[in-house]
Amino acid sequence: EMEQVMVDEWEIDVLRQRVTGLDMDARTVTTDAGDTYQFNKQVIDCSGPAMALAKLMGDVEEILPAHAIWSYYDIAEVDPVGGEELAAKMGRKFVAYNASEARLMEGGLPEGWAPNATTTLTQIKKNMWLWQIPLFGGTRLSCGVVSRTGVVNEEEFDALVEQHHLPCLTLKKRSRDGSGVYNRLHMRSNFAKRAKAASTADFIMIADAFAFGDPIYSVGTGLAVNKAIQVAKMLNDEGWSEAKSGWYNEQYERLITAAMEAFSYWYGLDLVSSDEAASGLQKAMLEGSVFGAQITEFDNSQLRCAVGDPESEEHTHFPPDEIFSGDE
Repeated sequence: EMEQVMVDEWEIDVLRQRVTGLDMDARTVTTDAGDTYQFNKQVIDCSGPAMALAKLMGDVEEILPAHAIWSYYDIAEVDPVGGEELAAKMGRKFVAYNASEARLMEGGLPEGWAPNATTTLTQIKKNMWLWQIPLFGGTRLSCGVVSRTGVVNEEEFDALVEQHHLPCLTLKKRSRDGSGVYNRLHMRSNFAKRAKAASTADFIMIADAFAFGDPIYSVGTGLAVNKAIQVAKMLNDEGWSEAKSGWYNEQYERLITAAMEAFSYWYGLDLVSSDEAASGLQKAMLEGSVFGAQITEFDNSQLRCAVGDPESEEHTHFPPDEIFSGDE
């Protein structure tokens, strides 16, 4: 959605071809249309988790074991249950995080909480969690399981969704006949990968095209857009250089280190019992300090070209993207 808004706003001509070959010595790129393009400066890879450039160079390494399986359900009914009643049905207690005091505190759900309008992440056990993301105005639910311990098959997945989805939602399983994105079972393994380097004097990788760790952070579009603007500003400021490439690479290495530490907070078992773990996840992931701290300032007017002036009533709002949804 955001990509199309940018294309329309900036009136960009998009050539839809798949890159199939790269020759750094000859400085050429070939595509599935049989065309060859010469480049004089840098190749910029914005292919996201496809990691097109890194794969063409045979330069991809696994960060950690990761497997995901997901599908879609229609939300047939919503029970307007209160927080305490819901906790009783789930056999759990609710713990809130007080951001101003950086501590956990027992308490009910906020007033007006709507389960079919709220993204819910559930830790099933150590190294396994379930996402529930409402779509289309709370009428459809994306459910997915991420595991670090091995592949989850369809039968296991269905059982986990049945056991761990919010009991106040009545779900209707959609067809998995493959007739559309929302009518099939999606599976992906070994997606937590990185390239050797985010850039050299000859190429620049943007965001997930360089590395992808875990869908828990779910800031893919924001990070990619900010990184693209950051790189564009550096290119417009006297071009690319080895010094800029070195700084860019160091910045990304710090980001990966911080992100891996934040992932450990999520996958550990003390998230709802340790103030330190809860605070670490809140600041690093939910508030996005892991990623925001790595991004240089840029002129807000550049974003307004894409999404409209936020002070105007005529602007497009983009919710946090479901980075690993598979909603092609």
